[in-house]
Amino acid sequence: MLNVILGRLNKFDDLLFYDEEIYRSMMKLKQLAHQPDFDLTDLDVRFEIQHTIPSGETVSHELIPGGSAVLVTSKNATQYRHRYANHKLNFEIHAQCKAFQRGFRELIDVQVCFFKGLVFRGLQHYAINIQSYT
Repeated sequence: MLNVILGRLNKFDDLLFYDEEIYRSMMKLKQLAHQPDFDLTDLDVRFEIQHTIPSGETVSHELIPGGSAVLVTSKNATQYRHRYANHKLNFEIHAQCKAFQRGFRELIDVQVCFFKGLVFRGLQHYAINIQSYT
């Protein structure tokens, strides 16, 4: 949430706070990619992501052009993990994050949260705790 407030993009490790289960799955994929006796293509994971939109319809998005035809391998697993996280954290919930950011900035001047480049730690603590209620 802190990145949203500050207008910054989320990164892979922020996935842990967004969805711990997906984060653990991505870390397991990382482990499997480094095992020489395991072939990631056996998992049939592709460079696409599916999610349900508010109408209840499931939509699919390619993480790279032609992604529905590109299998995840040990060579491209890092790219897949980062693109997946980027989509989840920065695109899938973009509208909600922008609305939150506008509302937050109406209530609190973000500049008040900084003093000589130091982030106000209390704000960071509360932003992380908000995640546990969503």
